Amino acid sequence: MKSDGNIVEIRCLFMNQIQLNERVFNRRMALSGRSVGVALFCLYVFISSLANDMVLSSSIGSLTLYLFLGYSVLYILLNKKLKIDRMIKWMLVFIAFCVFTMLYSPEKDFLSNSEFYLLIVNFILILFLSQYDININDIKKISWANVLSGGVLIFILFARGNLTGFSTSNRFGEDLFGNSNILATLLMKTALYAIWLLVYSENKIIHKIVLTLCLVASYYGMFLSGGRKFIIIPAVFLYILLIFKRDSHGRKHLVKYTGVVVAIVIAGYYLIMNVPMFYAVIGERMESLFSFIRTGHSISGKSAEIRATMIEIGFNRWLDSPIWGYGFDSFKHYNRLITGHFYYSHNNYIELLYDLGIIGFAIYYWFYWKLFYVAWKGKNNYAPEIRAFVIGIVFSMLVFEYGAVNYTETATQIMLFFACTMLKEPRYERRHIDE
Repeated sequence: MKSDGNIVEIRCLFMNQIQLNERVFNRRMALSGRSVGVALFCLYVFISSLANDMVLSSSIGSLTLYLFLGYSVLYILLNKKLKIDRMIKWMLVFIAFCVFTMLYSPEKDFLSNSEFYLLIVNFILILFLSQYDININDIKKISWANVLSGGVLIFILFARGNLTGFSTSNRFGEDLFGNSNILATLLMKTALYAIWLLVYSENKIIHKIVLTLCLVASYYGMFLSGGRKFIIIPAVFLYILLIFKRDSHGRKHLVKYTGVVVAIVIAGYYLIMNVPMFYAVIGERMESLFSFIRTGHSISGKSAEIRATMIEIGFNRWLDSPIWGYGFDSFKHYNRLITGHFYYSHNNYIELLYDLGIIGFAIYYWFYWKLFYVAWKGKNNYAPEIRAFVIGIVFSMLVFEYGAVNYTETATQIMLFFACTMLKEPRYERRHIDE
Protein backbone atom coordinates (compact mmCIF):
# COMPACT_ATOMS: atom_id res chain seq x y z
CA MET A 1 0.00 0.00 0.00
CA LYS A 2 2.81 2.34 0.86
CA SER A 3 4.43 1.54 -2.48
CA ASP A 4 1.21 2.39 -4.31
CA GLY A 5 1.06 5.71 -2.46
CA ASN A 6 4.60 6.54 -3.50
CA ILE A 7 3.76 5.74 -7.12
CA VAL A 8 0.72 8.05 -7.03
CA GLU A 9 2.82 10.80 -5.46
CA ILE A 10 5.51 10.39 -8.10
CA ARG A 11 2.87 10.54 -10.83
CA CYS A 12 1.44 13.75 -9.37
CA LEU A 13 4.87 15.31 -9.15
CA PHE A 14 5.60 14.21 -12.72
CA MET A 15 2.32 15.64 -14.04
CA ASN A 16 2.85 18.90 -12.15
CA GLN A 17 6.32 19.20 -13.65
CA ILE A 18 4.93 18.59 -17.14
CA GLN A 19 2.26 21.24 -16.61
CA LEU A 20 4.86 23.66 -15.26
CA ASN A 21 7.15 23.02 -18.23
CA GLU A 22 4.21 23.50 -20.58
CA ARG A 23 3.32 26.82 -18.97
CA VAL A 24 6.93 27.98 -19.15
CA PHE A 25 7.13 26.91 -22.79
CA ASN A 26 3.87 28.67 -23.67
CA ARG A 27 5.06 31.79 -21.87
CA ARG A 28 8.34 31.81 -23.78
CA MET A 29 6.53 31.22 -27.07
CA ALA A 30 4.11 34.07 -26.31
CA LEU A 31 6.99 36.43 -25.52
CA SER A 32 8.83 35.33 -28.64
CA GLY A 33 5.70 35.78 -30.76
CA ARG A 34 5.10 39.21 -29.27
CA SER A 35 8.67 40.28 -30.04
CA VAL A 36 8.30 39.19 -33.66
CA GLY A 37 5.09 41.19 -34.00
CA VAL A 38 6.72 44.34 -32.60
CA ALA A 39 9.76 43.82 -34.85
CA LEU A 40 7.56 43.48 -37.95
CA PHE A 41 5.72 46.67 -37.04
CA CYS A 42 9.04 48.48 -36.60
CA LEU A 43 10.08 47.22 -40.04
CA TYR A 44 6.83 48.47 -41.55
CA VAL A 45 7.23 51.89 -39.90
CA PHE A 46 10.82 52.23 -41.09
CA ILE A 47 10.13 51.15 -44.68
CA SER A 48 6.84 53.02 -45.11
CA SER A 49 8.51 56.45 -45.41
CA LEU A 50 11.14 55.22 -47.83
CA ALA A 51 8.80 53.19 -50.06
CA ASN A 52 7.75 56.12 -52.24
CA ASP A 53 9.03 54.83 -55.62
CA MET A 54 11.84 57.39 -55.42
CA VAL A 55 13.96 55.68 -52.77
CA LEU A 56 12.34 52.24 -52.58
CA SER A 57 9.52 50.65 -54.53
CA SER A 58 6.10 51.21 -52.99
CA SER A 59 5.52 47.46 -53.31
CA ILE A 60 8.15 46.91 -50.60
CA GLY A 61 6.14 49.10 -48.23
CA SER A 62 3.00 47.10 -49.04
CA LEU A 63 4.90 43.87 -48.43
CA THR A 64 6.03 44.92 -44.94
CA LEU A 65 2.46 45.96 -44.10
CA TYR A 66 1.05 42.63 -45.28
CA LEU A 67 3.73 40.78 -43.32
CA PHE A 68 2.68 42.54 -40.13
CA LEU A 69 -1.03 42.05 -40.79
CA GLY A 70 -0.63 38.41 -41.80
CA TYR A 71 1.54 37.57 -38.81
CA SER A 72 -0.91 39.35 -36.49
CA VAL A 73 -3.81 37.25 -37.80
CA LEU A 74 -1.76 34.09 -37.17
CA TYR A 75 -0.78 35.35 -33.70
CA ILE A 76 -4.44 35.94 -32.79
CA LEU A 77 -5.49 32.51 -34.08
CA LEU A 78 -2.74 30.69 -32.19
CA ASN A 79 -3.54 32.54 -28.96
CA LYS A 80 -7.29 32.05 -29.50
CA LYS A 81 -7.91 35.48 -28.06
CA LEU A 82 -8.83 38.88 -29.48
CA LYS A 83 -8.15 41.73 -27.05
CA ILE A 84 -10.41 44.77 -27.19
CA ASP A 85 -9.02 47.71 -25.22
CA ARG A 86 -10.46 51.14 -24.51
CA MET A 87 -9.14 52.77 -27.67
CA ILE A 88 -10.54 50.02 -29.89
CA LYS A 89 -13.96 50.47 -28.29
CA TRP A 90 -13.75 54.22 -28.85
CA MET A 91 -12.77 53.75 -32.49
CA LEU A 92 -15.67 51.32 -33.03
CA VAL A 93 -18.18 53.80 -31.60
CA PHE A 94 -16.77 56.62 -33.73
CA ILE A 95 -16.76 54.52 -36.93
CA ALA A 96 -20.31 53.33 -36.24
CA PHE A 97 -21.52 56.92 -35.88
CA CYS A 98 -19.71 57.90 -39.10
CA VAL A 99 -21.53 55.09 -40.91
CA PHE A 100 -24.85 56.25 -39.44
CA THR A 101 -24.32 59.82 -40.71
CA MET A 102 -23.80 58.49 -44.24
CA LEU A 103 -27.56 57.98 -44.33
CA TYR A 104 -27.91 61.72 -44.88
CA SER A 105 -24.48 62.57 -46.29
CA PRO A 106 -23.67 63.30 -49.95
CA GLU A 107 -20.96 60.64 -49.45
CA LYS A 108 -23.16 57.55 -49.08
CA ASP A 109 -20.80 55.00 -50.63
CA PHE A 110 -18.45 54.24 -47.74
CA LEU A 111 -16.80 51.45 -49.73
CA SER A 112 -15.19 53.92 -52.15
CA ASN A 113 -14.72 56.83 -49.73
CA SER A 114 -11.00 57.45 -49.12
CA GLU A 115 -11.51 59.01 -45.68
CA PHE A 116 -13.61 56.09 -44.49
CA TYR A 117 -11.01 53.71 -45.92
CA LEU A 118 -8.37 55.41 -43.76
CA LEU A 119 -10.59 55.04 -40.69
CA ILE A 120 -10.78 51.29 -41.29
CA VAL A 121 -7.03 50.99 -41.99
CA ASN A 122 -6.24 52.83 -38.76
CA PHE A 123 -8.65 50.62 -36.84
CA ILE A 124 -7.11 47.40 -38.17
CA LEU A 125 -3.53 48.55 -37.56
CA ILE A 126 -4.21 49.56 -33.98
CA LEU A 127 -6.37 46.50 -33.30
CA PHE A 128 -3.54 44.20 -34.37
CA LEU A 129 -0.85 46.23 -32.63
CA SER A 130 -2.83 46.16 -29.38
CA GLN A 131 -2.73 42.33 -29.37
CA TYR A 132 0.97 42.35 -28.44
CA ASP A 133 0.58 44.06 -25.05
CA ILE A 134 3.34 46.51 -25.93
CA ASN A 135 5.07 48.41 -23.14
CA ILE A 136 7.04 51.63 -22.98
CA ASN A 137 10.23 49.91 -24.14
CA ASP A 138 8.43 48.63 -27.24
CA ILE A 139 7.11 52.15 -27.87
CA LYS A 140 10.66 53.47 -27.71
CA LYS A 141 11.75 50.89 -30.29
CA ILE A 142 8.93 51.92 -32.61
CA SER A 143 9.83 55.56 -31.97
CA TRP A 144 13.38 54.85 -33.07
CA ALA A 145 12.02 53.24 -36.25
CA ASN A 146 10.02 56.41 -36.95
CA VAL A 147 13.00 58.67 -36.30
CA LEU A 148 15.40 56.68 -38.46
CA SER A 149 12.83 56.39 -41.25
CA GLY A 150 12.39 60.14 -41.60
CA GLY A 151 16.06 60.91 -41.07
CA VAL A 152 17.32 58.34 -43.58
CA LEU A 153 14.81 59.59 -46.16
CA ILE A 154 16.11 63.16 -45.96
CA PHE A 155 19.78 62.11 -45.97
CA ILE A 156 19.25 59.94 -49.07
CA LEU A 157 17.42 62.71 -50.92
CA PHE A 158 20.09 65.21 -49.89
CA ALA A 159 22.84 62.91 -51.17
CA ARG A 160 21.01 62.59 -54.47
CA GLY A 161 20.60 66.34 -54.84
CA ASN A 162 16.81 66.24 -54.60
CA LEU A 163 16.58 69.01 -52.03
CA THR A 164 17.28 72.01 -54.22
CA GLY A 165 15.36 74.23 -56.59
CA PHE A 166 12.14 74.61 -54.62
CA SER A 167 9.82 77.61 -54.68
CA THR A 168 6.45 78.54 -53.22
CA SER A 169 4.80 77.01 -56.28
CA ASN A 170 6.86 73.82 -56.10
CA ARG A 171 7.23 72.78 -52.49
CA PHE A 172 9.35 69.82 -51.42
CA GLY A 173 7.28 66.66 -51.17
CA GLU A 174 4.94 67.16 -54.09
CA ASP A 175 6.97 64.85 -56.34
CA LEU A 176 7.37 62.25 -53.60
CA PHE A 177 3.86 62.04 -52.18
CA GLY A 178 1.73 64.19 -54.45
CA ASN A 179 1.22 66.67 -51.61
CA SER A 180 3.92 68.45 -49.65
CA ASN A 181 1.81 68.34 -46.48
CA ILE A 182 1.95 64.53 -46.45
CA LEU A 183 5.73 64.65 -46.28
CA ALA A 184 5.63 67.49 -43.75
CA THR A 185 3.36 65.38 -41.52
CA LEU A 186 5.79 62.47 -41.75
CA LEU A 187 8.73 64.70 -40.82
CA MET A 188 6.80 66.36 -38.00
CA LYS A 189 6.18 62.87 -36.59
CA THR A 190 9.92 62.16 -36.89
CA ALA A 191 10.67 65.33 -34.95
CA LEU A 192 8.17 64.53 -32.18
CA TYR A 193 9.57 61.07 -31.56
CA ALA A 194 13.15 62.33 -31.73
CA ILE A 195 12.45 65.06 -29.18
CA TRP A 196 10.80 62.62 -26.76
CA LEU A 197 13.70 60.17 -27.01
CA LEU A 198 16.24 62.96 -26.53
CA VAL A 199 14.50 64.41 -23.49
CA TYR A 200 13.39 61.26 -21.68
CA SER A 201 15.61 58.34 -22.72
CA GLU A 202 18.93 57.26 -21.28
CA ASN A 203 20.87 57.64 -24.52
CA LYS A 204 24.50 56.94 -25.24
CA ILE A 205 26.44 59.72 -26.94
CA ILE A 206 26.15 58.02 -30.33
CA HIS A 207 22.38 57.72 -29.86
CA LYS A 208 22.08 61.41 -29.01
CA ILE A 209 24.08 62.31 -32.11
CA VAL A 210 21.87 60.16 -34.35
CA LEU A 211 18.67 61.58 -32.81
CA THR A 212 19.93 65.14 -33.19
CA LEU A 213 20.94 64.59 -36.81
CA CYS A 214 17.54 63.09 -37.63
CA LEU A 215 15.81 65.97 -35.85
CA VAL A 216 17.80 68.54 -37.82
CA ALA A 217 17.14 66.62 -41.05
CA SER A 218 13.39 66.54 -40.36
CA TYR A 219 13.33 70.31 -39.83
CA TYR A 220 15.38 70.84 -42.98
CA GLY A 221 12.76 68.90 -44.90
CA MET A 222 9.86 70.68 -43.18
CA PHE A 223 11.31 74.08 -44.03
CA LEU A 224 11.53 73.09 -47.70
CA SER A 225 8.01 71.64 -47.65
CA GLY A 226 6.63 75.09 -46.79
CA GLY A 227 4.30 73.75 -44.10
CA ARG A 228 3.96 76.48 -41.49
CA LYS A 229 2.06 74.61 -38.78
CA PHE A 230 4.32 71.55 -38.96
CA ILE A 231 7.39 73.40 -37.70
CA ILE A 232 5.49 74.85 -34.73
CA ILE A 233 4.10 71.64 -33.22
CA PRO A 234 7.45 70.02 -32.26
CA ALA A 235 8.40 73.23 -30.40
CA VAL A 236 5.11 73.09 -28.49
CA PHE A 237 5.70 69.39 -27.72
CA LEU A 238 9.27 70.09 -26.56
CA TYR A 239 8.13 72.79 -24.17
CA ILE A 240 5.52 70.52 -22.58
CA LEU A 241 8.08 67.72 -22.17
CA LEU A 242 10.48 70.10 -20.47
CA ILE A 243 7.77 71.39 -18.11
CA PHE A 244 7.50 67.89 -16.64
CA LYS A 245 11.22 67.11 -16.65
CA ARG A 246 13.11 67.03 -13.35
CA ASP A 247 16.78 66.78 -12.55
CA SER A 248 18.39 64.15 -10.32
CA HIS A 249 17.28 66.09 -7.25
CA GLY A 250 13.64 66.24 -8.33
CA ARG A 251 13.80 69.94 -9.25
CA LYS A 252 12.20 71.57 -12.28
CA HIS A 253 13.91 74.32 -14.27
CA LEU A 254 10.99 76.10 -15.91
CA VAL A 255 12.75 79.43 -16.44
CA LYS A 256 15.82 77.81 -18.00
CA TYR A 257 13.77 75.55 -20.25
CA THR A 258 11.54 78.44 -21.30
CA GLY A 259 14.64 80.34 -22.33
CA VAL A 260 15.90 77.31 -24.30
CA VAL A 261 12.64 76.93 -26.23
CA VAL A 262 12.42 80.67 -26.94
CA ALA A 263 16.01 80.63 -28.22
CA ILE A 264 15.22 77.66 -30.50
CA VAL A 265 12.13 79.42 -31.88
CA ILE A 266 14.10 82.61 -32.55
CA ALA A 267 16.89 80.66 -34.25
CA GLY A 268 14.37 78.81 -36.41
CA TYR A 269 12.64 82.03 -37.42
CA TYR A 270 15.99 83.62 -38.27
CA LEU A 271 16.87 80.71 -40.55
CA ILE A 272 13.50 80.85 -42.29
CA MET A 273 13.70 84.55 -42.97
CA ASN A 274 17.42 84.82 -43.82
CA VAL A 275 18.39 81.64 -45.66
CA PRO A 276 17.32 82.19 -49.31
CA MET A 277 16.29 78.61 -50.03
CA PHE A 278 14.12 78.52 -46.89
CA TYR A 279 12.71 82.01 -47.40
CA ALA A 280 11.64 81.20 -50.98
CA VAL A 281 9.50 78.29 -49.75
CA ILE A 282 8.34 78.99 -46.22
CA GLY A 283 9.57 82.51 -45.36
CA GLU A 284 7.22 84.22 -47.81
CA ARG A 285 4.36 82.04 -46.61
CA MET A 286 5.06 83.06 -43.02
CA GLU A 287 5.08 86.74 -44.00
CA SER A 288 1.82 86.22 -45.85
CA LEU A 289 0.28 84.62 -42.75
CA PHE A 290 1.43 87.45 -40.46
CA SER A 291 0.09 89.98 -42.95
CA PHE A 292 -3.28 88.25 -42.98
CA ILE A 293 -3.41 88.21 -39.16
CA ARG A 294 -2.67 91.96 -39.04
CA THR A 295 -4.73 93.24 -41.97
CA GLY A 296 -7.01 90.44 -43.11
CA HIS A 297 -5.19 90.22 -46.46
CA SER A 298 -2.22 88.13 -47.55
CA ILE A 299 0.86 89.66 -49.16
CA SER A 300 1.14 86.84 -51.64
CA GLY A 301 -1.08 83.85 -52.25
CA LYS A 302 -4.57 83.19 -50.94
CA SER A 303 -3.92 80.22 -48.67
CA ALA A 304 -4.62 81.94 -45.35
CA GLU A 305 -7.65 83.78 -46.72
CA ILE A 306 -9.18 80.62 -48.20
CA ARG A 307 -8.70 78.72 -44.94
CA ALA A 308 -10.29 81.54 -42.94
CA THR A 309 -13.21 81.57 -45.36
CA MET A 310 -13.67 77.80 -45.02
CA ILE A 311 -13.70 78.05 -41.24
CA GLU A 312 -16.28 80.82 -41.39
CA ILE A 313 -18.65 79.16 -43.87
CA GLY A 314 -18.31 75.79 -42.15
CA PHE A 315 -19.11 77.19 -38.72
CA ASN A 316 -22.04 79.30 -39.93
CA ARG A 317 -23.62 76.40 -41.84
CA TRP A 318 -23.08 74.04 -38.91
CA LEU A 319 -25.25 76.30 -36.76
CA ASP A 320 -28.22 75.25 -38.91
CA SER A 321 -27.71 71.59 -37.97
CA PRO A 322 -25.68 71.61 -34.75
CA ILE A 323 -26.62 68.18 -33.36
CA TRP A 324 -26.23 65.85 -36.35
CA GLY A 325 -24.22 67.88 -38.86
CA TYR A 326 -24.50 67.12 -42.57
CA GLY A 327 -22.98 63.66 -42.77
CA PHE A 328 -19.57 62.05 -42.99
CA ASP A 329 -17.04 63.79 -45.27
CA SER A 330 -19.68 66.20 -46.53
CA PHE A 331 -17.95 69.55 -46.05
CA LYS A 332 -16.05 69.32 -49.35
CA HIS A 333 -19.35 69.33 -51.26
CA TYR A 334 -20.49 72.53 -49.56
CA ASN A 335 -17.02 74.00 -49.95
CA ARG A 336 -17.15 73.44 -53.72
CA LEU A 337 -20.52 75.15 -53.85
CA ILE A 338 -19.30 78.25 -51.99
CA THR A 339 -15.58 78.62 -52.80
CA GLY A 340 -15.14 76.32 -55.79
CA HIS A 341 -12.61 74.13 -53.94
CA PHE A 342 -13.49 70.44 -53.56
CA TYR A 343 -11.51 69.57 -50.43
CA TYR A 344 -11.78 69.45 -46.66
CA SER A 345 -11.78 72.47 -44.35
CA HIS A 346 -8.13 72.24 -43.13
CA ASN A 347 -9.54 72.49 -39.59
CA ASN A 348 -10.37 69.35 -37.61
CA TYR A 349 -12.85 71.13 -35.34
CA ILE A 350 -14.89 72.62 -38.19
CA GLU A 351 -14.67 69.41 -40.22
CA LEU A 352 -16.06 67.27 -37.39
CA LEU A 353 -18.71 69.78 -36.36
CA TYR A 354 -19.94 70.26 -39.93
CA ASP A 355 -19.85 66.57 -40.88
CA LEU A 356 -20.83 64.86 -37.62
CA GLY A 357 -22.36 67.59 -35.47
CA ILE A 358 -21.95 67.95 -31.73
CA ILE A 359 -22.47 64.21 -31.20
CA GLY A 360 -19.63 63.09 -33.49
CA PHE A 361 -17.42 65.93 -32.25
CA ALA A 362 -17.98 64.86 -28.64
CA ILE A 363 -17.33 61.17 -29.42
CA TYR A 364 -14.03 61.97 -31.10
CA TYR A 365 -12.65 64.44 -28.56
CA TRP A 366 -13.85 62.43 -25.57
CA PHE A 367 -10.78 60.24 -26.04
CA TYR A 368 -8.45 63.24 -26.03
CA TRP A 369 -10.07 64.51 -22.86
CA LYS A 370 -9.86 61.07 -21.20
CA LEU A 371 -6.14 60.71 -21.95
CA PHE A 372 -5.42 64.21 -20.69
CA TYR A 373 -7.54 63.80 -17.55
CA VAL A 374 -5.99 60.48 -16.51
CA ALA A 375 -2.43 61.72 -17.11
CA TRP A 376 -3.03 65.06 -15.40
CA LYS A 377 -4.65 63.51 -12.34
CA GLY A 378 -2.06 60.74 -12.17
CA LYS A 379 0.70 62.89 -10.72
CA ASN A 380 1.45 60.33 -8.03
CA ASN A 381 0.95 57.29 -10.26
CA TYR A 382 2.91 57.79 -13.46
CA ALA A 383 6.52 58.54 -14.25
CA PRO A 384 7.19 62.04 -15.66
CA GLU A 385 8.10 60.64 -19.09
CA ILE A 386 4.65 59.04 -19.35
CA ARG A 387 2.69 62.07 -18.20
CA ALA A 388 4.79 64.33 -20.40
CA PHE A 389 4.26 62.20 -23.51
CA VAL A 390 0.51 61.82 -23.02
CA ILE A 391 -0.21 65.46 -22.19
CA GLY A 392 2.29 66.65 -24.79
CA ILE A 393 0.76 64.62 -27.61
CA VAL A 394 -2.82 65.55 -26.71
CA PHE A 395 -2.08 69.26 -26.40
CA SER A 396 0.13 69.34 -29.51
CA MET A 397 -2.54 67.62 -31.60
CA LEU A 398 -5.18 70.06 -30.34
CA VAL A 399 -3.01 72.92 -31.57
CA PHE A 400 -2.17 71.16 -34.82
CA GLU A 401 -5.80 70.41 -35.59
CA TYR A 402 -6.68 74.08 -35.87
CA GLY A 403 -4.87 73.99 -39.22
CA ALA A 404 -5.30 70.36 -40.28
CA VAL A 405 -7.94 67.65 -40.60
CA ASN A 406 -6.39 64.96 -38.47
CA TYR A 407 -9.01 62.41 -37.47
CA THR A 408 -8.07 59.97 -40.25
CA GLU A 409 -4.30 60.53 -40.01
CA THR A 410 -2.62 57.20 -39.25
CA ALA A 411 0.44 58.69 -37.52
CA THR A 412 -1.77 60.63 -35.11
CA GLN A 413 -3.92 57.63 -34.23
CA ILE A 414 -0.81 55.57 -33.52
CA MET A 415 0.51 58.29 -31.22
CA LEU A 416 -2.83 58.36 -29.39
CA PHE A 417 -2.59 54.58 -29.06
CA PHE A 418 0.89 54.92 -27.55
CA ALA A 419 -0.44 57.49 -25.10
CA CYS A 420 -3.30 55.18 -24.12
CA THR A 421 -0.91 52.24 -23.76
CA MET A 422 1.51 54.17 -21.55
CA LEU A 423 -1.30 54.83 -19.09
CA LYS A 424 -1.53 51.06 -18.57
CA GLU A 425 2.09 50.87 -17.42
CA PRO A 426 2.67 49.55 -13.86
CA ARG A 427 2.13 52.24 -11.27
CA TYR A 428 5.17 54.06 -9.98
CA GLU A 429 5.75 54.81 -6.33
CA ARG A 430 6.02 58.45 -5.39
CA ARG A 431 9.67 58.11 -4.37
CA HIS A 432 10.49 56.65 -7.80
CA ILE A 433 9.01 59.69 -9.53
CA ASP A 434 10.88 62.12 -7.34
CA GLU A 435 14.24 60.46 -7.92
